[in-house]
Amino acid sequence: MNLSFPNWPKPARSLIAGGLLLVVGVFAFTGWVLWATHQQRIQETYNTIENLNVAVSEQAGQAIRATDLILLSVMDSLRQSGAIKSPLTLERVARQSSFFNSLTETRTAAPQIDALALTDASGDVLVTTRGFLFQPISVTDRDYYKAFKDTALEGLYIGAPSKTRGGRDWAFFLVRRVDDAEGRFLGLVIASISLRYFEDFYRALQIEKSGSLALMRRDGVLLARYPRVEASIGSSLANSAPFRDVLGRSNFGTLEVSSAIDGRPRYMAISAREDYPIAVAVSFDNDYVKAGWSRMAAGIVAVALVLTGMIVVLFWALAGLVQRQAKQAAALGDAIMRAESANRSKSAFLATMSHELRTPLNAIIGFSELMSGQVFGPLGNQRYLGYVQDIHRSGAHLLSLINDVLDMSRLEAKAMRLDLEPIDLKAAVSDACELVSSLSAQKQISLNEVFAEGKQTVIGDRRAIHQILTNLLSNAIKFTDADGEITIAVSPAAMSGFLDVTVTDNGCGIPDEYLADIGKPFVQVRDAYSGVASGTGLGLAISRSIAQEMGGALVIKSKQGEGTTVIVSLPQATL
Repeated sequence: MNLSFPNWPKPARSLIAGGLLLVVGVFAFTGWVLWATHQQRIQETYNTIENLNVAVSEQAGQAIRATDLILLSVMDSLRQSGAIKSPLTLERVARQSSFFNSLTETRTAAPQIDALALTDASGDVLVTTRGFLFQPISVTDRDYYKAFKDTALEGLYIGAPSKTRGGRDWAFFLVRRVDDAEGRFLGLVIASISLRYFEDFYRALQIEKSGSLALMRRDGVLLARYPRVEASIGSSLANSAPFRDVLGRSNFGTLEVSSAIDGRPRYMAISAREDYPIAVAVSFDNDYVKAGWSRMAAGIVAVALVLTGMIVVLFWALAGLVQRQAKQAAALGDAIMRAESANRSKSAFLATMSHELRTPLNAIIGFSELMSGQVFGPLGNQRYLGYVQDIHRSGAHLLSLINDVLDMSRLEAKAMRLDLEPIDLKAAVSDACELVSSLSAQKQISLNEVFAEGKQTVIGDRRAIHQILTNLLSNAIKFTDADGEITIAVSPAAMSGFLDVTVTDNGCGIPDEYLADIGKPFVQVRDAYSGVASGTGLGLAISRSIAQEMGGALVIKSKQGEGTTVIVSLPQATL
């Protein structure tokens, strides 16, 4: 075969160009699928972090609520014991071993509390569950003491995290103010919350290595994070994008952001609670998204490459076939003997190529149909089922294209066998209409059958007549807009001894300048007037050639904007 592409005949070049366009289409579709699956993976990530955010926020709220109730119970105990009458009575009650024991027992019942303490108005610790005081401890350097001392702040205050006095670990603080009966400041009741309590809970959620969970004050101060970044504890995130762009407008949101703590790009869900001044953030970085998507993308690309290989092989073979046919057709004019020899060679070649092309394609269609039906078990992933169904539909479409090309080739080589017999044209028309009824129903096109009086029998090949009728009806449906109308009528022809089958539609019609080329092999007047661009352009050419082989004719009449009429004349059967 001559591989010099510019010397190939026009139909072969058209086939190769069509194959290249189809390959480009496959890659474009593959790119879109990869993009769509990546977006789906991102959405799944957002769904995951939103659900985790709800769980983490609820756990933090419950822990703080339980701790606040304990602080309130301690304050109630102080009131009942008369400790809030004056600073002296507060100190006397706090120094009692019974109060220490009660405080210790209360702390033991709450696993989130590392320690409970009571201070006087000057910030000196009167009692702590860490043990009896061997040296004075002051909290005047803590932000919560300054907040209560300098303002008439009421309610629960969440103090910034700091190292405990013993330097053992980090903790943040829940604090309430203790006042006397006249509302004068007497001291503070403090609950120390170890960061490890929240970190242990976050670790138990078993998030991916690329994930992070953080608990913050509503003003942006970081209270706890998993995994822990020591240098960031207690830092302010108030100017970061999650606080500025999300919590600045609402109590919940998601965003893609570069982390203010580790600098990695992350998908984040952040929310603020309404009952306590805290916020929770859950995030996964890009590695989490890529990990799930890359495996799926590899499968998609593999399927695309297989399909591309099939397209290249099939269209290259078809183009080579057309090229050889053109050369053989040119040699027929040299001499009758050489023409007959070339004709026999061509017929043998077509028979061989028909088998060689259809056999592997039928295998592809058959195996993909078995996989689609999951005969030997499920495929494992629902998306693979969709890919297999796409392969099956593509294979069936390619087989139809090959059949059209081979039929056209046999007609041109005068190698198509026709079994002529009397055919009831009315029954043939009804069968063809029933076959295409689903296509017309999809576009809500009215399909009408009209038959003249008398017997309507012609001499022809049953399969060939069915092929002509379905080709004409399919074309009419393709080029007729929704809610249109198609009529197929059988009537005596103007020429004696013939019957006409007339297919009329009210579709877009064909411009006059294109009418002369319609019905020639591989000719399609696409986009210029109809916007439709599918098929090989062989349907009308095959129908015209078959009609002529049976002693009939095919005529096309059309007017742009009004519709098209195709008339097939066939020899009438005699009694």
